[in-house]
Amino acid sequence: MSVINYLSYILLFFIGLPITVLAVETFAAIVLCNKIRPPADKTPRITIIIPAHDEEAVIASTIVSILPQLAQTDSILVVADNCSDATASVALNLGTDVIERHDTDFTGKGYALDYGISSLKSDPPDIIVFMDADVIATPDSLKKISQLAFQTGLPIQAAYLLKPPEGAGTKSQLSAFAFCFKNYIRPSGLFKLGLPCLLTGTGMAIPWAVIQEVSLANGNIVEDMQLGIDLTLAGHSPLFCPDARIIGELPAASDTAVIQRKRWEYGHLKTIFSQVPRLLRHSIRFKRIDLLGLSMELMIPPLSILFFLWSIAMAILTSLSLLNLVIWAPAIVSAGLGALLALTILLGWLNFGRDILSFETLLKTPCYLFSKVPIYFSFIKNPEKRWIKTKREKAGLNSENKKTDNTFIK
Repeated sequence: MSVINYLSYILLFFIGLPITVLAVETFAAIVLCNKIRPPADKTPRITIIIPAHDEEAVIASTIVSILPQLAQTDSILVVADNCSDATASVALNLGTDVIERHDTDFTGKGYALDYGISSLKSDPPDIIVFMDADVIATPDSLKKISQLAFQTGLPIQAAYLLKPPEGAGTKSQLSAFAFCFKNYIRPSGLFKLGLPCLLTGTGMAIPWAVIQEVSLANGNIVEDMQLGIDLTLAGHSPLFCPDARIIGELPAASDTAVIQRKRWEYGHLKTIFSQVPRLLRHSIRFKRIDLLGLSMELMIPPLSILFFLWSIAMAILTSLSLLNLVIWAPAIVSAGLGALLALTILLGWLNFGRDILSFETLLKTPCYLFSKVPIYFSFIKNPEKRWIKTKREKAGLNSENKKTDNTFIK
């Protein structure tokens, strides 16, 4: 077999593995049954930590959604991080504890979370729950993840979903569906397979003793993903709780949305290259299935990038076959992988996405994915490494959205 044939099979392997893993996770989410755990005998004492940077327009909605879920022994701690607005005052008026942090040399969510945790060391709770300042916690969600974290002694991740803003166009609807795939469908499959999930930054319940074993004080642009990896390596594999849901809203401003997608996707790709080899090495060394499962999950790039990479591989393999430089088998298998990817997305939409977008909108997916090609090339030329604050078009999710939060994913 020629060198080009060997290289074509290597290319096929690297594009086929993430597509296959994605398909297995999706099919597991649809077919397998939930592993129901009985409720904990004891109710843990919890503290909700909310890092907030200039969030006076939205933080009240977040706090109001949390308050009914708390027991008398529970508390909310807002970390007003380098704020120049009335975030602290709004939170105080709603009865929460507030601490202010002013440090322009070390910025980012990780530093704010670490500051909040440090302030609790004199009287620590049983469970820490991390919530963003611009989301809504659906009823009983925080209770579910807190009790599960207390019962298992492991970090628990709620389903973090994004709703398109009012009057959103095709791109926002497709972005919301892609977010659902990443934060609900795939983790549900991992949960049913008994494997750990990645953390998504909000709606995370972590036992106090566990959070002490890792460092949050860093400026990593995907600090939540790194935290999940560090906790798994430390022997505390995060579990997904599909019944608990945290609802946010996609940025209404198109420029902000593009910058955020660039940051998320750049951070994800950077983490794949830096952490997958590490996880695979440790999974082999310590014979740990959870590390192997997390490495397989992590190596799946965002759906748009996965589709883009498959398109490139398909074009290369087909061209080589037409030029008689390689046999047709790799191109045929690549076409099959493309069909598998399309089937996976279709099944995901049929079972979980019909409330997010219509079938007609789903058919526009290829055009949407190809429209993001310039973003992928900008990763090389000008990768987005900054934290960009979301532009607020209105004061959080409105009351109508709150009523429909529970039906966002059926």
